[in-house]
Amino acid sequence: MARRAGVVLWAVWALVACDDEGGAVVDAGPPDAAAVDVGAPDAAGADAVVADAAAPPDAAPPDAAGLDAAPPDAAPLDAAPPDAMAPDAAPPDPPCVDGACPDGLRCVADACVPVCLPDGFEPNEGPLAATPIAVGEAVDGSLCAGDADWLAFEVGAGPVVVDVAFRHARGDLDVQVFDARGRLVGDADSVTDDERVELEAPAPGRYFLRIYGYEQAENTWRVRVDAAPGVAPACPPDADEENDGPEAAAPRAPGRYEGATTCDEDWYRLEACPGRRVTAWARFDHRFGDIDVELYDDRGIRQVRSASTTDDEGVAFRAGRDAPLFLRVFGYGGAINGYDLEISHEGECEVCGDGVVGFPEACDGDDLAGEDCRSLGFDAGALACGADCRRDASGCRYSRCGDGVVEGDEACDGAGDATCAGLGMAGGALGCTADCVWDSSGCEGGQALSGVVTYERPRPVCNPFVEGDPCAEDDCCLRPGDAEVHPVRGARVEIRAADGEAVLATTFTDDEGRYAARWAGEAQVRVAVWAETARPRARVVDNTDGASLYGVLSPFPPEPPLDAAVAGTHDVHLSAGWGPNGFDGPRPASPFALLDTVRTASEAVLAARPALPLVPLTLNWSVLNDRCTGDDAAGCIGTSHWDGQLWILGKADVDTDEFDAHVVAHEWTHAFEATVGRADSIGGSHSSGQLKDPRLAFGEGLASGVAAMVLAPDPVYIDTTGVGASRGFFQDMQDNGRDRNPGWFSEATVRTLLFDLFDDDDEPGDGVALGLGGVLDALLSPEQLETPAFSTLFSLVNAAKAQGDGAAIDALVTTLLAAPPCEVGEGLCGLDPVQDAWGTGETHGGGLPLPVYTPLDVDAPVDVPLRHGGEPDTGPTNWLSSSRFLRFDAGATPRRVRADCPADRDVDLFVYRQGRGVGVRQRDFHRAEPGDQWIDVPAEPGPPLVVVLRADNDDAQPFTCRVTLEALP
Repeated sequence: MARRAGVVLWAVWALVACDDEGGAVVDAGPPDAAAVDVGAPDAAGADAVVADAAAPPDAAPPDAAGLDAAPPDAAPLDAAPPDAMAPDAAPPDPPCVDGACPDGLRCVADACVPVCLPDGFEPNEGPLAATPIAVGEAVDGSLCAGDADWLAFEVGAGPVVVDVAFRHARGDLDVQVFDARGRLVGDADSVTDDERVELEAPAPGRYFLRIYGYEQAENTWRVRVDAAPGVAPACPPDADEENDGPEAAAPRAPGRYEGATTCDEDWYRLEACPGRRVTAWARFDHRFGDIDVELYDDRGIRQVRSASTTDDEGVAFRAGRDAPLFLRVFGYGGAINGYDLEISHEGECEVCGDGVVGFPEACDGDDLAGEDCRSLGFDAGALACGADCRRDASGCRYSRCGDGVVEGDEACDGAGDATCAGLGMAGGALGCTADCVWDSSGCEGGQALSGVVTYERPRPVCNPFVEGDPCAEDDCCLRPGDAEVHPVRGARVEIRAADGEAVLATTFTDDEGRYAARWAGEAQVRVAVWAETARPRARVVDNTDGASLYGVLSPFPPEPPLDAAVAGTHDVHLSAGWGPNGFDGPRPASPFALLDTVRTASEAVLAARPALPLVPLTLNWSVLNDRCTGDDAAGCIGTSHWDGQLWILGKADVDTDEFDAHVVAHEWTHAFEATVGRADSIGGSHSSGQLKDPRLAFGEGLASGVAAMVLAPDPVYIDTTGVGASRGFFQDMQDNGRDRNPGWFSEATVRTLLFDLFDDDDEPGDGVALGLGGVLDALLSPEQLETPAFSTLFSLVNAAKAQGDGAAIDALVTTLLAAPPCEVGEGLCGLDPVQDAWGTGETHGGGLPLPVYTPLDVDAPVDVPLRHGGEPDTGPTNWLSSSRFLRFDAGATPRRVRADCPADRDVDLFVYRQGRGVGVRQRDFHRAEPGDQWIDVPAEPGPPLVVVLRADNDDAQPFTCRVTLEALP
């Protein structure tokens, strides 16, 4: 990967804080917040939050009138007679005498006029309460201060004239005309008597007239509309119909699209590229009807929603993978309104095949957009472009330091032709380090510098495991006032010139944190240490400072540089910023603690299976990273998670995860599962003891279990949080009795069972000791990677049994869950010996009917009970009861999967082939519509397909759907 060292270096060092040892750490402040805030998909641990937009530039001024006034008797009118539109046809009012008027009148512009009383049309302060009037007939009314009167009329296509008659001297009135979609189509705001609006109606329809007082003026008015009469259609469909579901979604490139209506729900397909933000706005006037928007990924998982009670709704999402997104626009409660759609991307859209790269293309023909294998994180090989304008990295490869071939960023790999003399020194032996950079420490002449780089690490502990009660009773914490010193291992070290610009030598620290370098040239230098390793390839960046790489410079200006000819050695120590009461200073140690945990996890896996292709990782960490949802550039990341990159919390006194090694290793395992293995988890909130979707339970249990394996011999997962990191929780992977509801639906069962498969403890019934290598073999076996069922506890145990320890694994399962506790009901929890990836023969359903995957045959309907498992208004759909699985064999002819459900239930239907989505259909329960959904599946030979029927209601009442498999011609 190409580096612009000087640019990055100064960008990083621009905001640093020196520690007590003379080093410096990046601690950048947040950049300007983005205009649209987004947060984590319901599926990565996390949902996104939407920003409400400001009113569009052409929006009407808001009504000033209150809406809770009861309509009194109509006020007397002194307007002109019905057949006269000129305001001077009205009889004169009695003059004011010294400012005094008879009772019931007041003096305005030298005339006594009636005290303003609301007319008989009240309350008509908005378009939804507008008073209907007939074309060609005059209507009289009155406007009181702070009010606005809305009238509705229906006209045919052609010219329309709206006359509003009043006497300007008594109060200045202005008018606006809107179409049925809330768009301003005409207005008049003169400073004379009367206002007139002339417009051309393009089609028969309903229009709205708004009369309001300039600076809250009062007056009486007479309105007459002259036009060809017409009848407004109930709801004219827009040009994109029928786009009523994701399977019929209208494609949308960046731009503005006008003229849509919410006669029913509208779906749009948006292209997206990994790491780029997609933003979509539905622009509308809320007074004409409430519109909401939602954004889904290609698996049917809702990522973002916007449901305000103001004008406009907008969503934004940073795509984590190269797959389309689906935008759903609908009227809340069946509201009918018009809207304009605005789509924007971080880049420009182009047509695949024109040879020019533009968003969302990654490449186009021979144009690779300046990318190659190295820029993508690989070390060598040939990058190609596929016919779909997506990169084909199958020809790329990672270098392996130690294979004798110099590739990528390797300066050397074993013996080479370079010499000390070639580096400008007198002679000696030039070596190659284990990180494949030149070891010039054996050269003669020139300048030399060596030292040790260390960092502080507060140690998480829990009350039950540590004597002296450092934490609150039955709690976990970072040990108060105590931090251990660890070596910074495998980090890139640069010897730089006194000005901090020129790089004179590069090396990496060893496992003891030592570095040594020799170079020809000046002796006045500084030492830069970067949070970046070559083995494994990983880097820690500040997501709140433009993804700048973390680094330290020692001594930091304005301190004078080192004189290597005099000093010879220079140690760098990085403080954790940890004091007796928690974090009380800069934290230069934090990025290096993260790097150390990732290195430990990677080294453990590679020691067990050296050939595994670990991909480069980017870790996003900042002292601003908080639990809020919104713009990750401002630190709102929701929680520590993986979405193509690792995101780690760092907000002091809220939640800091950089020193919670098991938490970091947990997220690292999610990255490993997604990039090397297979990940089917749907994400979302979770905790021990909950009965969850088995895909989520497996993903989270696997991450915690493997975290304990790679950090062995420490089996206790600790997560600290709160003020001074004084609170937290723990999970002991060796404690099989803490699971309140054990079974295939419990992440606690998954993690403890996996750890029992891994460890060699002599426990009753546990005769299995696969070690990390054996667990990895099962995790990456064809039985797991290619299973037609979902990736769950069943599939992994089935894969482990295929490695040859089937009888011992069955005995372990039988012993582990022989008499499990079960809060949800006796006999509902547990696990039978695993027969296959489908969970065949399982007798414990956690309260749900079995089998786990219900067989589905052609023309044989199946009744499927469902119940949304989350709390009302929270929307989680990853509970066990929220989804039911069915399976069917692909046929020689197309198939249709139909779900007939109650019309007032919000139900989603999905079809998967080996964990990948084949089709999705979703329905809004707010509007009255038929209660059936279907997905057509083309004829395609292959493994069985899986159907997921999911309840998406906030209402947790149970209901039943009937699912039918039909053969299509």
